Amino acid sequence: MTRFWWTTSSLVLAAAAAICLASLNGEAARAQPAAGSQVVHATECLIVLKDFATLAADRPGTLAFVEPEDGDDVREGEIIAGLKDEEVTTKLATQHIQAGNDVSVRYAEAAAKVAIAELEMAVDANRKVPDAVSKSEINKLQLEADKFGLSTENAKLELDVVKSQVKETLATLNTYKVKVPFDGYVAKVHRSTGESVRQGDPIVEIISTRRVKVEGFVTIAESYQIKRGDKVTVRMKTADLNLPQFRDNTFPGHVTFVDPRVSNLTGFVKVHALVENTGDVLKPGLPAEMAITPVPVAQTARVTR
Repeated sequence: MTRFWWTTSSLVLAAAAAICLASLNGEAARAQPAAGSQVVHATECLIVLKDFATLAADRPGTLAFVEPEDGDDVREGEIIAGLKDEEVTTKLATQHIQAGNDVSVRYAEAAAKVAIAELEMAVDANRKVPDAVSKSEINKLQLEADKFGLSTENAKLELDVVKSQVKETLATLNTYKVKVPFDGYVAKVHRSTGESVRQGDPIVEIISTRRVKVEGFVTIAESYQIKRGDKVTVRMKTADLNLPQFRDNTFPGHVTFVDPRVSNLTGFVKVHALVENTGDVLKPGLPAEMAITPVPVAQTARVTR
């Protein structure tokens, strides 16, 4: 009786253990991410400036003005510096006058009408009275009509040339100006009004931290899981910076580059991501943490289409 009781108890306990183990395995299976969706954590991540430009003039000259100062906000397309351009401005004004002067065209058209009218009168006279106007005179009148017709075409062509010269001079005038390529702020002013500069000499540095680049490294195996367009989540490493207020801040972005090469020094693969820097919290030069969520190839294809 005792042996039977122990046998039955053992079977019950074994069954219960099996059920519990199966339940745990099921929970673990449900908690495990599906293949291809496991998060990849890049290492040695660094925040890098993405949008920056050192602005210069496209030609040598003397600076007529340099408007901004360090720290000033600037907008895309804004003219912030320029060279003295009196000579080209005067040339452009003259060309504008010439381009608007169509007197030669109107004169040629009027003269052509008169010549054609005289030719038609002579032909009509010969129709009424044969040989009233000699053939040689008819030929001269025809030549005169053709001449003024060609003069009209030539006058129009000359006017078109002047209009093209206006466009050319406008393009030249733009090389005297320094325009901002994107929204940002002035990091440094290198030159002042009145200074002479050569083509390519730095005048103003512009940067924008609206978005930043985050560079990091993944293992060789992980590099085969990720690709351009995969979503990333970035955090700033605050432990050593005494910035607890930003500990939970996350910033979204996407992978822009997966290096096809493996570093000979580290054996890792470099990865770049473009990240939206909300509130300008992410400062270039600071370390960061980056989690990459690979998107399945099929899903990426659907998104692309």
